Amino acid sequence: MFLSIILTGYAVAALVVTQMMSAQEKPHSLQVFLSDSSNPFVTEQEVRMNALGALPENFRSLPADSINLQKVEDALNAIDNIEEANVTRTYKGDKTSIRVDVSAMIPVARVFDRDQSYYINRQGKRLTANYRYKVDVPVVVAHFTRNVPPTYIIPFVDYLHSDSRFNSLVSAVGVEPDGDIIIYPMVTNARINFGDTTLIKDKVQRIMIAYNKIMRKRGWDYYDTISVKFDNQIVAHRRYGPPVYHSQFQDADDDHGQVDFNYMDTIQIEPTP
Repeated sequence: MFLSIILTGYAVAALVVTQMMSAQEKPHSLQVFLSDSSNPFVTEQEVRMNALGALPENFRSLPADSINLQKVEDALNAIDNIEEANVTRTYKGDKTSIRVDVSAMIPVARVFDRDQSYYINRQGKRLTANYRYKVDVPVVVAHFTRNVPPTYIIPFVDYLHSDSRFNSLVSAVGVEPDGDIIIYPMVTNARINFGDTTLIKDKVQRIMIAYNKIMRKRGWDYYDTISVKFDNQIVAHRRYGPPVYHSQFQDADDDHGQVDFNYMDTIQIEPTP
């Protein structure tokens, strides 16, 4: 028993000494690993070039423990198409390497903000859209602010991804300065005021009632606006002009005229038990 404890202690000490000696060795290579090599947002070559740019030019001739790996990691994480980067040292025999593990950004929505267009991930991190990236994600027309940041829309976007039937009805989504979400549907010219991101499932059920039980009978162009932002009711504003064909690039806060309450229909919905 006593001999076993001594041997275990010796092995641990030997490992510590070996790693300390390895840290003094000079790096032999820079290794780059992508979590998903098929993701178009990041290539191994781009990661390698940016990592090399944050390393000293003579890093291969320097002791491994003298190289600031945090600086390399911070430089990579500042790149908009990288979701997360981790930089570590690895030891194999007498060789020391710098290992870079990178997860490419996973976009969940494409934002049209005035004259800008970019993708966002779940944390609201932006990726400038260009010809290299073509991803089928919900379109959001918005000018995000500190009060209404990009992460505000994520619960709604998550629901779109989870409900293929509802997703198929949505052409684009707008976000107004007060946080109201405006849906521009595929099958009708009546825009939908969804309100905020609370009670999403309940609001979607009321939209389906409006589509299946009201608009099918009245006609798809009978209303120009439907609102489900208030609890347990659907408020529909009757059209009194020609249909307005909403573009997915249209600003969400366009002026739609003075509301005439004589053209309002309010349908009460029994609350779900």
